Amino acid sequence: MAKFYVQSGNVKMVLEARDSRCAAIWAAHRKLNDTLPFLGGEETNDATAKTTCGLGEMIHVSQRGFDRKDATVFQTLDIVSEWSRLLVALDRLSTRVESFKIARR
Repeated sequence: MAKFYVQSGNVKMVLEARDSRCAAIWAAHRKLNDTLPFLGGEETNDATAKTTCGLGEMIHVSQRGFDRKDATVFQTLDIVSEWSRLLVALDRLSTRVESFKIARR
């Protein structure tokens, strides 16, 4: 997997992913998972959540470093929407696997 430099708002992270879109989704997941208590993050108040998440309107992804003018740019809302759909799909898949396990007993 390739290394990507992802930045948005006050968030900067280096991570490995298959491509730049996957890197953006993974970065959003990491930040939102820390912020949203129903996903396993700690309970926070609204003011803390806004500063903790820190994602801006756009997510910039580059394989060459931070603050690159040639970075691929994604709208955060699009990435978070796709992330949300992936979570729903994983939840449905998990439910089906559990149902299958119970039926086989």
